[in-house]
Amino acid sequence: NEMKPDCILNKELCLKNVQEDRNYVAVSFENCRKIIEYCQENGLVMRYHTLVWQNQTPDWFFYEDYDTGKQLTDKETMKKRMENYINQVIAYFDKEYPGLIYTIDVVNEAFNGDGEYKVQEKNNKWYEIFGSEYVYYAFYYTKNAINQSENMKNVTLVYNDYNMLYKENTVYDGLTGIFMEKG
Repeated sequence: NEMKPDCILNKELCLKNVQEDRNYVAVSFENCRKIIEYCQENGLVMRYHTLVWQNQTPDWFFYEDYDTGKQLTDKETMKKRMENYINQVIAYFDKEYPGLIYTIDVVNEAFNGDGEYKVQEKNNKWYEIFGSEYVYYAFYYTKNAINQSENMKNVTLVYNDYNMLYKENTVYDGLTGIFMEKG
């Protein structure tokens, strides 16, 4: 859990700076420091789990001014927030812990619903704002950040799902459809 968005996103700093930049995103890696140190002390590499997951991205992240009393923010703002968040995660591990991350779970458990391409549409603010293309943008921004990194160019980007054995065709069809649609 230490690397999921609700542990990495820093609400206090987001709120402090959102008035100057509505796309501003603040992150903190304090929650995952123990696992990072454990890996380093034991010569282990690590799989980053996970950048984008509807179940563990805090609700406030999706609202105007990070205020759940306001309406959901627009798609363009969310795209920038997603990009800023992903860029910061990749930059942090690229500079502070080169070689530690070997794989990144970019999107987790998205194909559990009846939305476009079977993407979970209920209780999923990513879907509510983006539709199924949030999956595409998560991979797109992560790949761009990896390409700009110095030390992470060989990191593998994956879709993760606890129940993959039973829905590999659904996931394959969904990813193929989403990526073909975006070109």
